[in-house]
Amino acid sequence: MTVSLCKHRFVVLPPLGSIFHPSDCTECGLTYAAFEAGLQQQERDLIEGTARDGQCPACGNTGRLYGWQEPEQPWHAPGDHRPTKWLCATDYDAAVDDYNEALSLTVHGGLPTP
Repeated sequence: MTVSLCKHRFVVLPPLGSIFHPSDCTECGLTYAAFEAGLQQQERDLIEGTARDGQCPACGNTGRLYGWQEPEQPWHAPGDHRPTKWLCATDYDAAVDDYNEALSLTVHGGLPTP
């Protein structure tokens, strides 16, 4: 495992890059795609590392449970933490899909009601 102490800087202005295709890091040369892949791997490691065995409250199946927490949004009060739901892989994916759909409706249809 390699640890980088670089404070990555990706140029997003022409001619070196754009907002849709940032340049390589100006400090260490890391590609933006590799940087994004590293962030996604960290997220997967966090999800897998905090998983535990138990019974899923959504479907009742016993097995590996993954902690899902609604991401904090600008309309939430500062420091207002959302509860963690421990769900099986299928219900975890369903919770993410439901949240993304609700967020899409919120963004396109007005602010949510508290």
